[in-house]
Parts: sequence; structure tokens; C-alpha cells
Amino acid sequence: MLSMNKKKLTICMPLFQIGGGEVVLMTVMNWLVCHGWDVTLVLFQKKGEMLERLDKRVVITSLDASRFLTGFIYLIRYMRAYRPNVIMSSSMHSNVLRSIAMRVLIQKSPARETVEFVVKALSDEDDRVIANAIDGLNYVDYPGIVDVLLPFLNHDISRIKANTVVALWKYKSFRLQVKKTLNQMLDGQNHNHLISGIYAVGEVKDWSKIEFLKD
Repeated sequence: MLSMNKKKLTICMPLFQIGGGEVVLMTVMNWLVCHGWDVTLVLFQKKGEMLERLDKRVVITSLDASRFLTGFIYLIRYMRAYRPNVIMSSSMHSNVLRSIAMRVLIQKSPARETVEFVVKALSDEDDRVIANAIDGLNYVDYPGIVDVLLPFLNHDISRIKANTVVALWKYKSFRLQVKKTLNQMLDGQNHNHLISGIYAVGEVKDWSKIEFLKD
């Protein structure tokens, strides 16, 4: 358990239909309730194929709101009444929400169990899940993380490569290898790699690359 006093997490969504983000959130919510969290899924309407896959300990609350504005007003009332420790809110297919969910899991939970959970996500068929798992590993120091991440420097998906660069940047003994990947992303002809490489430069604050990009 994380604590004798349970922490409360509330996730707010319009519906809970099948999607890459929803799969990640379902896994995170199920994991958290098994490790001492009170987790509530607040929906504008209690609809969606993913609901039956949630752990029975996840509390599902419906605002019964058919319009966004009405649901937003109901949501404010709910938050004032229940005051959760962590609140997540986003649209149906938000990369940001998936990333935040992974970060919350890693920052608030025991390192060993968390890393084991996230590493499993690296084998997912959905590239978005892999990218968010790598982003999450950026927030933890744990033996063996580098060996797990290094192969993803050669991944074909731009976002996965960029997140790996960011996650490995703090390990100075591997900096040359990481910089080589970053240089390839910036100097190549792949437009997606270039955009993701620029994102990585901003995240790691590599000032030499920032000056290069200005030119």
C-alpha cells in the first residue's frame, strides 16, 4: 500500500470508449486501486465499451450531462464536494492525458513495482502506449532502465525516438550515443523525425542544438 491514508485520483472524460488512451488509463486505474488508491472515473455520460474492463474497485460516477457546458458545471460541483488529490481531465484521445497518467503512476508509487508495470507497456502493440511508457521512465531512477531504453533509440517512430533521447539524456556515460541519435533526427530528411528532434532539443535544453536550429 502507498499509505494508510488512501490518496484519491479522479479522471474526467465524456465517455469511456475503446482507444489507445483509454487502454492506458484503464491499466493505470486498475493498477492504482490494487495499490491503495481511491480511483474515481467521472463521465459526462456512463457509456463506453471499456467500462466492463475496469477493476470493480474503480468508482464510476456519471454526471448525466448531454452537453459539455452542463457537464463542466456538474464537474465543478463534484470536485468541490470530493476534493481528490489528483485530477485529470481531457478529451477522448489525448496524448497529454496518457502521459500525465503514466507520470502520476511513477511519481506516486513504489519504484520497483512501477517500473515492472511500465516496462510491460513497452511491449504494447500501440506505439502511443510505448511512447508514453518511455516518457514515464524519464521520471524514475532504477537499475537496468538504461538497458531497457537503449534499443528504442533505433525505433522507426519519431515520438518514441524523441522520448527515448529525453529519458536517456541524464545518463552522461551514454550521452554520445544519445546525441548521435538526436543529430540523425535533426540532420535527416524525415520531416517527422525533425519535428520530434526539435521537441527533444527543447526538453533536454541542448543549447548547442538550439543555436544550430536558429541558423
